[in-house]
Amino acid sequence: MIDRTPWIVDCDLYNTFGKGVEPTWEAMLAQKDHFTECNRFHNERFHHCYAAIAEGADARGIEHIPEVFLEYLACAAKKMPDDAEVILASTIGLIDQLDNPENRCTSDLLLERALKILNKKTGRVISAACASVNTSFASLNHLIRRGNLDSAIVIGTDYVSEFIYSGFSTLRALASGTVHPYDKTRDGLQLGDSGALVSVCAAYKARELGLKPRAAIAGAGCSCDAYHITAPNPNGDGLIQAIQAALHSAGLTPQDIGAVIGHGTGTLYNDSMELKALHHFFGTQGIPLLSVKGNTGHTLAGAGLMQMLVALKMIETGMIPPQNGIVSPEPEAEHYVSTEVRRLSIPRVLCMNSGFGGLNAAVIVEGVQG
Repeated sequence: MIDRTPWIVDCDLYNTFGKGVEPTWEAMLAQKDHFTECNRFHNERFHHCYAAIAEGADARGIEHIPEVFLEYLACAAKKMPDDAEVILASTIGLIDQLDNPENRCTSDLLLERALKILNKKTGRVISAACASVNTSFASLNHLIRRGNLDSAIVIGTDYVSEFIYSGFSTLRALASGTVHPYDKTRDGLQLGDSGALVSVCAAYKARELGLKPRAAIAGAGCSCDAYHITAPNPNGDGLIQAIQAALHSAGLTPQDIGAVIGHGTGTLYNDSMELKALHHFFGTQGIPLLSVKGNTGHTLAGAGLMQMLVALKMIETGMIPPQNGIVSPEPEAEHYVSTEVRRLSIPRVLCMNSGFGGLNAAVIVEGVQG
């Protein structure tokens, strides 16, 4: 029988800590962040204007940031076959084109540029707000296992723009300083730049191409509770449904999971909702929980890629980085978060995201022998 397990075979990253995955991983182990004043647009009207900016990404102008990310990621994309499908996980696409009435869908415009720069033939856009990447992985898990697709490249190139920053400022969702996920002192999120890529192949195809597995997608699930246009359902029901679907599709139980990488924005409502959902599965005994946003900022549609890259490193090294930004954790976060490096006892990680409109997506990634 043909082995159609979705293998993750490659990845790359360009963000506030630099190019490649290692700088971000090392920063997380050292509990470092890189939030600096954002001067790429007029910021006088904001009380605080800090973000995790990718150095050099805006050197050719803000409107060219996606192209800069894509040009960097093109090297990793070359390792995949020409017929590998590009899946663009995007919130808005080419944000600078929003006010141009002559342009079509801004996400489609970005996809066209991505196909050209990455030199690939076909692609699709999956736009599910901040759950876009995990929704993409859920779609890939289904398509590859059913034989509808053999290989794909998931990319995300969201960045800190005046449009996005103004929106979160209007919602009063921005932190006054450092991000504090799952902490009593949390007062909001900080945004971040990120261009990231994860390549996925059916196991049999990867073997044919001589590509080694970094990990495998064991299962995935999505939900939409449509509770509110921006706020999550406070009882966590939508996220519970997504996690349950992921466990069911993988044939696993909560006891089979070694750690969780949460959405963990550092906002009051999101983190509270997540902890309620996690208590539904793991109770007061807890499970190692981590939010990468305490280090990298919220990279919007690309948030799931950042989580996946960290999950791969956790599986490869057997280490769980400490949580950055912890001052006084919420009581519900006890036995979940830690300021110490912990051991990943089971090589299987649950990654989860929630987005505007009640969107939720969960993906389980596990270690695999090639």
